[in-house]
Amino acid sequence: MSVVTDQPGTKLSSFSAPGKGLALLNNLDQLMVRQKVELCEAVTGFEQKNKYQICDSHEQEVFFLREETSCCTRNCCGPQRPFDFFLTDPHGDEVLHLHRDCVCSPCGWPNVFCCLCCFDCAEQAMTVNSFGAELGILSLERTFFVPTIKVMDGGGNQVFSIVSDFCQCSCGEDIEYRILTMQGEEVGNITKQYNGFCKEVFTDADNFVINFPVGIDMHKKALLLSAALMIDFLFFETKSNDN
Repeated sequence: MSVVTDQPGTKLSSFSAPGKGLALLNNLDQLMVRQKVELCEAVTGFEQKNKYQICDSHEQEVFFLREETSCCTRNCCGPQRPFDFFLTDPHGDEVLHLHRDCVCSPCGWPNVFCCLCCFDCAEQAMTVNSFGAELGILSLERTFFVPTIKVMDGGGNQVFSIVSDFCQCSCGEDIEYRILTMQGEEVGNITKQYNGFCKEVFTDADNFVINFPVGIDMHKKALLLSAALMIDFLFFETKSNDN
């Protein structure tokens, strides 16, 4: 007679196993998101697949984020393109899948914010999945002049708002995106770092630092990590296309 050792619902999934997958986020209060510079793209302006190193505060890589899109999509649709991104852990396991359909750009993009579009594409909704389970959705609020990202959990409840200022030009300084609770309390931030004149002008490779709110679980951290990618596409993916 065989003995059942794993009861239904008690076996740890890959994303919750200690030291593996999203569980790596449990002990991290800060992440650095570094987009890799593509030499061909910098020289020719021909858009390549985006790739990001996700590092801890000691600059050790803990995840790798890569884009999967077609050449035609990247170079014809630019930053408004539909995309799929996959996050892998140090073991090479895919632990997150980020998906967005084709979107539009509100008036004044990317240096000011004024959302006039009445269609769903203006919300720029991005779904975040892990092993087939939806962790949440990120989308833009329909606001004027103050870009605001809604962070929704898998149950459809808004858990955070991410708010920035009217102008998205760095002018040699970092740009901060404040993470707010539903009560309006600032509990963390995502900072787009200034990378120097040449890198800012001639490439779209950007660096972000995420300071997580204290005490949140790995799923909410995964949503905020995804928000850094959303910010990059909203405001800073235009440079190589303009060049």
